[in-house]
Amino acid sequence: MRLTAVSKRTRDSEERSLVGQQSEVVANGTGYETGCLRRVSVALEEQHSLAISMLKESYEVEIGKLQSELNEVKAKYDALKEGMTGCGKSAELGGEVNEVTDKVAELGQKMKAETTRQTELVAFGNRLARKEQGLVAQSEGLKAELERIKGEWVKLEREQSRRDFQVLRYTDWQRAIDTAKYDREVAIEDAIDLRYKWARENERANELKMKLASYSACCDTEHCIETFLDEMLTEANNTVDAVINFNVPDEVLVERISGHRVHSASGRSYHVKFAPPKVAGKDDMTDEPSSKQFRLRRGRCVTSTG
Repeated sequence: MRLTAVSKRTRDSEERSLVGQQSEVVANGTGYETGCLRRVSVALEEQHSLAISMLKESYEVEIGKLQSELNEVKAKYDALKEGMTGCGKSAELGGEVNEVTDKVAELGQKMKAETTRQTELVAFGNRLARKEQGLVAQSEGLKAELERIKGEWVKLEREQSRRDFQVLRYTDWQRAIDTAKYDREVAIEDAIDLRYKWARENERANELKMKLASYSACCDTEHCIETFLDEMLTEANNTVDAVINFNVPDEVLVERISGHRVHSASGRSYHVKFAPPKVAGKDDMTDEPSSKQFRLRRGRCVTSTG
């Protein structure tokens, strides 16, 4: 009876351990890897084998003890039976015979209990085998689920990479659009500035054309001086009080004008004959070359006196 109680406690503790491990595997199945599931299966197999071996050893030891007691009782029974037959002391040995009979009955009950326990042990082993098969099947299912999750994860990573690439391309496009907008605004501002400058230059060109046209018209006619004086007096709102006639030969004018030299940076002027510089063709202060800025076109103006 003691051995039966110990085996029941051992079986109950092992069943609780297996159930706890099974619930842990079921609860965390989706997060276990293949190696973890393999370790759980190996641990369950080792516990199952250890429990079976311990129960077999205890069963064999108990059976050996019972067998020894049974043999001892049988020997005593045979000795008592021979004594009763040889000596005829049935009355004195009746109590011992009854005691031996009781022991035989008790041993028979123990043998029956051990047989029952062995049957329970076999049933327990079968239950463990079925649980092990269920855990193996569940492990295979978890492996398949793990592979499916890995495939889904790979798809999600690929989709994430595609999305990141699209976001990067969108960012590049947006940056290019912003750059193009800025360049367009700068180009518009430059075009407006150029249009304004062109308008100003066009106005100045028109004014110069008008002045040149008026000067050309004035100089190409016989009334150049009169026209010039009339315009100047009209603008100044004044009248001519006196007229001075300078009768200068053209040769003198040509000599005076063609020999004139000017230093453009300082404005100092020289004449090659009447006010020559220290060094011909150079400024006295800076030693830089001076240039001719006046040209005379013979026959351009005709002075008339009335």
